Amino acid sequence: MRSGSAGAGGAYGAWSGRAACPAGRRAEGGRPHGSAGTGESPLGRGDGHRGWYEEEVVRYGGTGSDVEVITWNIVPKLEANGYYYFTVAAVGDGVQYADSPYVVSDVFEYTGEEAPPLAAPTGLAWRLYEIDDARRYYATWDNLDDYEDDDFFNVTFYDQAGDYLMNNTWSKREIVERGYGGIPIRAEFLPRESGGACRFTVQVYSSRPNQYASSPMPDPAPEEYYSPWLQIRAEE
Repeated sequence: MRSGSAGAGGAYGAWSGRAACPAGRRAEGGRPHGSAGTGESPLGRGDGHRGWYEEEVVRYGGTGSDVEVITWNIVPKLEANGYYYFTVAAVGDGVQYADSPYVVSDVFEYTGEEAPPLAAPTGLAWRLYEIDDARRYYATWDNLDDYEDDDFFNVTFYDQAGDYLMNNTWSKREIVERGYGGIPIRAEFLPRESGGACRFTVQVYSSRPNQYASSPMPDPAPEEYYSPWLQIRAEE
């Protein structure tokens, strides 16, 4: 999913992205039937229509506000060969701004139903950095060089009870540009109770879906998909 500039001034914005299933057939001029270049989404939010394959709301801003083009991977896999498209709207705060109209993408022909998966990340490990007088813990793996710049990594963090803490999704390009070799867990999600611990899994979302599928991620994930435990001291 690609959208325009995130805006200026360091503010955060949110985008609602929706990927349509092969029911979005190619129309004259390359657009799906029943859609236009801008305007209302072909299907309203929350309508439960099976024509929508996936929907995701993305909060993006801060240091990323001046990025001219945002690339976002909204689904790890499209299950059937066919034609797909997506729509994007900026989500208003309901006070100063309402939601923007939806913009409809061009059509993508997906032929990768039988494509082999990307290799799973290996050598999962925690890396600690001191940044602005604060400890920052990064999820890392040892085969980052095996992937393309536009492949995305979805890191999901879990506490000692196996409960979900948060997830963070960055492209390889973002990881390399930021220079820490991995993806951080935000400090407010660290389990700080006595003896608290957390660990993570990593799935790679393919940027070349017609050549490679995303790396496997069983549900539930077996032990070999998890990183070692990170033990958190109460004072951190």
